[in-house]
Parts: sequence; C-alpha cells; structure tokens
Amino acid sequence: MKTFYVSPNGNDAWSGAYQSPNSENTDGPFASVLQARDAIRTLKASTGLPAGGVKVIVCGGEYLLREPITFSAEDSGTAEAPVTYLAAEAETVILSGGVCIADWQPVDDADTLKRLPADARRKVLRADLRAHGITDFGETPYGQKGQTSDPGVELFFRNEPMTLARYPNEGYLHIAELSVDDGHHIRGTHGSHVGRFRTTDVTPERLRRWADEPGLILHGYWFWDWSDQRIPVKAIEPDAGDLPPGNRSRF
Repeated sequence: MKTFYVSPNGNDAWSGAYQSPNSENTDGPFASVLQARDAIRTLKASTGLPAGGVKVIVCGGEYLLREPITFSAEDSGTAEAPVTYLAAEAETVILSGGVCIADWQPVDDADTLKRLPADARRKVLRADLRAHGITDFGETPYGQKGQTSDPGVELFFRNEPMTLARYPNEGYLHIAELSVDDGHHIRGTHGSHVGRFRTTDVTPERLRRWADEPGLILHGYWFWDWSDQRIPVKAIEPDAGDLPPGNRSRF
C-alpha cells in the first residue's frame, strides 16, 4: 500500500509521502486534496496501483478550494487495490469553497446611506466581492421568469451563518389585499397572476427608502402555504393615490 498525506502546511510541489515537512523544508505533505488526486492518476498511468491500494490521509485544518474537486472513473481503485481518502485520526478536516473577506470599509455612498435607517448608517460595512474573484452570486432563475431559487452567496462570521438584511427581522409581512383580482384560483384557493398587493405592515416612510434598492427580493409563501419563492420586486408605490395616506402601501 502507498500513502499520500495532505496538510495545511504542505506544498503541492512536494512528494506527499510524509505527514510533516522535513527539517530542510524540502519535502513533506501535499497542500491540497486535488494534488493528491492527480498524484494517484500519475501513479496509475505509470506503474499501476500497488498491492493494497492507495490511501490519502488529510490532516486536520481548513482547505480553501478555488475549484471543485471532481472524481471520475480514472480515480477509482479496485477491490484488491482500493483508493481511500480519510481524515487523520481524531482530527477535523474542513473543505471550504468560501473566500476570506478582510477589507471591509464603512459605507460612504450617499444613495446607499439614504436607504438605511439613520441609527444604522455608521454600523454598515461594505466589501468588493469582485476584487476577491467572486463573480457568481448564485442568482439562478428557475420556473417563471424572474424568480430565484436561492438567496445567493452566503456570509459566515466566526463560523456562524449571517442572515440577509430583511424586514421584519422575525416573522413575515402580511398581504392586506390584492391590488388586482384577476379571478385566478385553484380548487377554491384564490390568488392573482398580476402580483400586485397591499400591506399594512410597513410605513410609507420605510417603503420610500426601499423604492430605489436595485436588489430588493420578496421571500414568501405566495399561493400555497408549503411552497416558498424568492421574487425580485419590480416597483414600490408607497404613496399610491388610491390608498389612505399613512395607512396602506402597495408593492
């Protein structure tokens, strides 16, 4: 059997034959699972898998992935010479596709600050994700045009997932009434294909701050109480003329 090692303090230019770097720091473990996979491919192509197979031991730590690790038929072993990947005994291994974002700066854009409550404006930070190589924000349409199946990228702080800015912070807004009743119904459950509605749960002042937000998303249960969707907002009319002032607002 042959064993390769992977460690956060390794180097993909090394042989991967040792669990720790040598005293001269010229050889030791690989730095990535991807390199271990490629080393096994090279081994299979040159001499074939040894008797007993190949084992890849991944030492504890966090491994940031810049591309997916893919395995195909060429990475398979056999019953007599299996290929096995496992974490080092009693150690925790994390394979993460995340990117560390460190250069947070206070928000100073005037238009953005206007959309925030006054008491929050000095507490909000921003970061340029594209500068970190993040260009895919996960906004993949599905179903009807304009709907999204997921909230996009996730942010973690101290290993805890952060909640997207939302209102209200707990619970849901409620639809007071439909702006357009087009007669849509399914087996007695009424709704509307138009998608315009009024709510009494938000003040017009707050809605005015949202009106120019380019990425506003509504997440809710729009017809069935077991089926949720995230839908981008086309327009907000906080002061629609046919509504009692300060009472109802239209999305």
